[in-house]
Amino acid sequence: MAPQTLYIDPNTTTAGDGTSPQHPLSKLPLSFRPQPGTHLLYRRGSVARQPFPLGSGSEDQPVVIGAYGEGPKPLFLGSIDVSSPELWVPAGENRWRCTQKLPPGANLIFFDNDNEHCGAMRWSHDQLTTPRDWCMAEIVDNQIVERDYLLVHAENNPATQHQRIEFVPEWKYIVFRDDHHHIRVRDLEFRYIGTHALQVSGGHHIEIIDCDIAYVGGAIFKDRIGINGLWVRYGNAIEIWEAGHDIRVEGCKVYETYDAGFVAQGSSAPGAIRDVNVRNNWFYDNGFDNFDNSWGEHAILRVAFEHNTCVNAGGGWGYVTEGRPRLSEFLPDAIGWHVFLDNQAIADSTITIRHNIFCDAPGNPLVRVRQMPGDGWRGVVMDHNAYFQSDPDDPLFDVLGQRFHNDDLDLYRQQTGQEHTSIIADPHFVNRDRHDYRLQPDSPCNGLGANIT
Repeated sequence: MAPQTLYIDPNTTTAGDGTSPQHPLSKLPLSFRPQPGTHLLYRRGSVARQPFPLGSGSEDQPVVIGAYGEGPKPLFLGSIDVSSPELWVPAGENRWRCTQKLPPGANLIFFDNDNEHCGAMRWSHDQLTTPRDWCMAEIVDNQIVERDYLLVHAENNPATQHQRIEFVPEWKYIVFRDDHHHIRVRDLEFRYIGTHALQVSGGHHIEIIDCDIAYVGGAIFKDRIGINGLWVRYGNAIEIWEAGHDIRVEGCKVYETYDAGFVAQGSSAPGAIRDVNVRNNWFYDNGFDNFDNSWGEHAILRVAFEHNTCVNAGGGWGYVTEGRPRLSEFLPDAIGWHVFLDNQAIADSTITIRHNIFCDAPGNPLVRVRQMPGDGWRGVVMDHNAYFQSDPDDPLFDVLGQRFHNDDLDLYRQQTGQEHTSIIADPHFVNRDRHDYRLQPDSPCNGLGANIT
């Protein structure tokens, strides 16, 4: 079969056969599976509420999921619109119940003047005391009790008080499994996803290029209680779980994720996670970390994290709604690092972290190493990075509980053999308040970090 290009506009009212931009499909049949060489192109400026279908390509004919036309990137939402006033009824004590039957929830997002505000998830109805507080699952006798309705604290009908309300179910969005390979995803935007936005779980030869990923995570981790007997939440933007190889992530903006911007964890066998290149991306306001190799008993091989700009680890919507230290299994310690290494097999791994900018992890080190056997550093190369903490009292590194501040860089180099050409310097971003992390001409970090706009 000859390679096929299909044009899709999820918002069109005059659906065609999809063979040209002038006659796009409104949706694909449920049975549709891309074949080698298939291009699925979504109209720029459109909004889709269903994931794109997955298939497999070949080395010379990958499946391409991308965009056509002018304007902003096609937007894929993992959420459900609950903005209609008719969906809400009073439930007493400044509480409103959504009458629409909903799956378990991870987040609730309110819009005012086109700005997003995440509501604060509460663990019982009695805790609904502040506008935008919401509750579905309650903790009763230290057990999760799922409710099939959503409650929100509001003086009046919340749908009349806000421009829009998006309910985020605790679903994964796109999962690349063993039979998914040679797929290129580019020029798309993903938002409001309750668990993981893009997860590789056995897939290989997957490329994620020039995509934006935001407002991810918040699902309750129902299999585990934290070390202090508290239930915790989770969700990553881009995750490799247990297995995946030949993975490329480049040119992306990843922000406002409850947990990790990028994670490679839980390797199911030595080298099951291998040949991964995460390069030239912006990661900012992500709650847990931006490069994460944890939960591992096996080595990961040839994993590179290079030329990325990482800002404000531990920030984002999770911190805004839960405060600091944010809810996690690490309490009473705070979380929020740019790099987290916690792999029992790290000595046999090959991890390269170079040419990055790591800027600010308030109250925390920029890099935390939680597990490191005696010869563990032999599998890791960290060098030619730029580090900066706006508060000099915040450490740069934490290795097995030993903290290193600005004045300790030489000692850190001596003890670890890492970072011999790295610098400590304010990056001089173009406009940090507006999340413009390009570098000014006089930046001491020019040549480091990501070169994207």
